[in-house]
Amino acid sequence: MGFRKKTSETYALNEMISTPEMNITVTGTEVLNPRKNTKLRDGCHLIKVYFEIANENNDEPAVIYHDDFNLFADGQHCFEKVYFSDFSKELISKGSVLKTSVTYQVPDDASVLELDYMEDWKLFCTVSIDNP
Repeated sequence: MGFRKKTSETYALNEMISTPEMNITVTGTEVLNPRKNTKLRDGCHLIKVYFEIANENNDEPAVIYHDDFNLFADGQHCFEKVYFSDFSKELISKGSVLKTSVTYQVPDDASVLELDYMEDWKLFCTVSIDNP
């Protein structure tokens, strides 16, 4: 269990997050059935989180990493966070939009899911997500 810094900036699904480099929208979630070789902890399931990331603000390509997004279940970090993702690192040129996703392992009984977005190793904001 690690220390989690709180932020006053909390967003909902489909609410745009404007950063100096890009605009990020968490567009939805989906419960996934695990792949054949995927081992889940007892009492957990997979949630796929969908994103749209647009570079509208920056002439330089914006850089985004899948590990810029950290999921917390009832305040506890989901350390087994990325089972598979559509990206590990992307450069998004000005005027471009990246539609992608990241999959997390989440406890079945979690009542509060929060997705933190980190920018330059600092907490930028949190997105509240329902546990489907």
